[in-house]
Amino acid sequence: MKRLSASLARGVGTEITTSVLSRDIELSRDTIREYLDSLERIFVMQNQAAWRPHLRSRVPLREIPKRHLADPSLTLAALHTDADGLLGDLEFFGQVFESQVVHDLRFMSRQEAYHGRGADGLEVDTVLEIAGRVVLAEVKLGSSEATIETAVTHLKTFAKRYVDGSHVAPVLLVVTEGSLSYTRDDGVHVVSCGNLGA
Repeated sequence: MKRLSASLARGVGTEITTSVLSRDIELSRDTIREYLDSLERIFVMQNQAAWRPHLRSRVPLREIPKRHLADPSLTLAALHTDADGLLGDLEFFGQVFESQVVHDLRFMSRQEAYHGRGADGLEVDTVLEIAGRVVLAEVKLGSSEATIETAVTHLKTFAKRYVDGSHVAPVLLVVTEGSLSYTRDDGVHVVSCGNLGA
């Protein structure tokens, strides 16, 4: 179980499959599935299901869930690392940060937090459905103008391709590690992770 926890931690917030986990820790896929079910039942692991625009949608979105440990502190513990270790690997730090934000959005909204990825590779980190409205969120470790602009472009493209046709415009949200929260002129909300729920 320790090896599985470490493997899940290395792939936190990604669409890591049972086949990949099986190869990584040299256990059968059936055993991996049993372990994953056990971890989910005791709330150590949470799947972030893939979003579907509506039940009868033929829009080609991928259906593989992203896997998260229930709290990012479990990710760090499973890998025997700390904040200094994260600073040494900013790409992985971004994965852990995204996992924290997904956890917080799920908790604060009291809704299922999905992820969206089209067959063409276009993706958004989190999709929420709140009071009949779709909320699309991109999570970025950086908060530079260029980083935010890239996130906004992804959100708008995803919304146009997969959400347009809805009678209510989606809420577009960029969550950053920065200290500022504001609404841009185009209506996109940029929110500091520290201000989520405020």
